[in-house]
Amino acid sequence: MPYNKISLRLAVLPFLLLFGCGSTSINVKSQSSISSQAYESITFGIVPISREDPEIERAILSMIQERLEAKGLVYVNRKPDLLVATYFYVGIHEEYIPPTTVVWRNFNPDISGRRERDLKNQGERRTETDRMASEITRSSKTIDGYVNTKYYQNIQVYFTRMVDKETVEIVWKGEVDSHNKKNNILDVAPKLLDELLGEFPQKTGKPEVRTVKF
Repeated sequence: MPYNKISLRLAVLPFLLLFGCGSTSINVKSQSSISSQAYESITFGIVPISREDPEIERAILSMIQERLEAKGLVYVNRKPDLLVATYFYVGIHEEYIPPTTVVWRNFNPDISGRRERDLKNQGERRTETDRMASEITRSSKTIDGYVNTKYYQNIQVYFTRMVDKETVEIVWKGEVDSHNKKNNILDVAPKLLDELLGEFPQKTGKPEVRTVKF
């Protein structure tokens, strides 16, 4: 392969890594009004509240139930200690990426007709005279601008309890969101809920903004 093509590939590699990487930055927040010990041996029930996407809501609530039961909470149909509800949202986020010019150097043969790599393979080094006589040119390639389309996903989880017949208290709430290429929230919900409910009942100490792989 010609040297200039190798140089171009190395120059463009950072951009390929940036746009081809499967890692996504997410934002996780949670807040509790009672101590983590208060959740020990507690029962919970599920409260559907969505009128627009009940099937997606049921799927997400099922994921939440599975993760809470894995933490030792007991799901019951009647008179639970806590009621769990969720809210979710998906939207389109478009960002214009301006044109980028990549510049690289062409290492042409020196006066001996051999390239730098040829000399190294032969255990030789260029003399200063050779270096001065060697012509080094610069080439460039412009990567066209484009619109990068990502999808914004947001999942919120609420733990509530009845104070009296007319009053509901939120005892724990959490929220997680991300921007990625997946437009189906159910594709990312398992990982998002793992991160969000990992902060329940006690925070992990991880930063709110973190990187995950889907």
